[in-house]
Amino acid sequence: MRVSLAGPSYTARSVVAAAQQTMNLCPEAVEVPNEPARLVFNGRPGIKLFATLSPSKIRGMWAGGGRLFVIHGNKQSEVHSDGSVTASAGTVAETGSDPDPAQIFSNGHQLMIVAGRRVYCDNGSGPVQARFTLDGLGDTHVTGATLVRTSGPSFDPSWGVYPITVDGLIYSIAGVPNANTILLNPTPPDKTGVTWSISAGDPVDGVSGGFLDGYFIVNRVPAPGSASDPGRNFNISALLDGTSWSSLDFGVKEGHSDYIRSILCDHEELWLIGTETIEIWNNIGDPNFPFQRIAGAFIHEGSVAT
Repeated sequence: MRVSLAGPSYTARSVVAAAQQTMNLCPEAVEVPNEPARLVFNGRPGIKLFATLSPSKIRGMWAGGGRLFVIHGNKQSEVHSDGSVTASAGTVAETGSDPDPAQIFSNGHQLMIVAGRRVYCDNGSGPVQARFTLDGLGDTHVTGATLVRTSGPSFDPSWGVYPITVDGLIYSIAGVPNANTILLNPTPPDKTGVTWSISAGDPVDGVSGGFLDGYFIVNRVPAPGSASDPGRNFNISALLDGTSWSSLDFGVKEGHSDYIRSILCDHEELWLIGTETIEIWNNIGDPNFPFQRIAGAFIHEGSVAT
């Protein structure tokens, strides 16, 4: 009877036919035909339990700079080199489907998380939902430490949890007494016609993400039937700042009318993978919007899967 002592694992429906198991060994074929052995086994390290997370559903991981971050269930944790786990504050969205993947990207000092069709930024204290910025003009007054709105959307009492940038400086909001007045901390100087901006608009949504040339990038969630359906759009964050997203900083897949299924940042290029076609963009350095479609870089095939 001929017995194979070297070969890959193979188990048939009936163990009488085949019931082989190769554990922690990788078979390699010997190419020289006159050697006595045609296959050799190369050992590999065994697999052992390193860390346990709760919830146990691993949705995405990112490793870099000697650190490992994991999205599991609706939580984010850091797994350390000794196997210990530090849970981050805050939660991320889940869609309820299975699988329900998440993505993590880094710009060197922040993490962007795309999970459950929402976009989050981790500045070091856990994931916080990213929101589009609102901006306008106003006047600041030492007396009362106030910002008085002269243009832009009305102030909202719910903005008290967000920092606000006024004339290039970051302030905390001590109160919003009315739709035109914000109390600032610390006290601002007396100035007129200053710019203000705050990341307190609609939540940034996203299907998939990427990072390229200092910008976080996401393709938006389609809204069929909507007059402003963003399913063919991709938005970019401010340069090296995943907490700042302008609703005007977006590009549109223009070579064909299909939705963007997902995006890929690779080899200094931004690939917009649609349901029927693919087009490729790159960074041309335009200060108004840095990305532009590469003429002729178009593929007449798409992807059904995200």
